[in-house]
Amino acid sequence: DSPAFRGGVLPGDLILSYNGHPIQKTNDLPIMVANSPLGSEAVLEVLRKGEKKKLSVKIVSQSETF
Repeated sequence: DSPAFRGGVLPGDLILSYNGHPIQKTNDLPIMVANSPLGSEAVLEVLRKGEKKKLSVKIVSQSETF
C-alpha cells in the first residue's frame, strides 16, 4: 500500500523518469523524491511489459506510508 502502488506502479515496472528527468542511476529516484514538496504530485514514466506509461503519484512523508 505504498504511495507508488497507489499511483499505479506495479512490481516489475522500470521507472524511466521522474517529472521529466531521466533516472540514470539507482540512487537518482530517492534523491528526487526527497527533494519534492510533500503533497505535490509527481509524474513517473515507467516501462511495463515493453510499453511506456505515465503515472501520477502523490508525494507523502514516510510516516504516512505505513
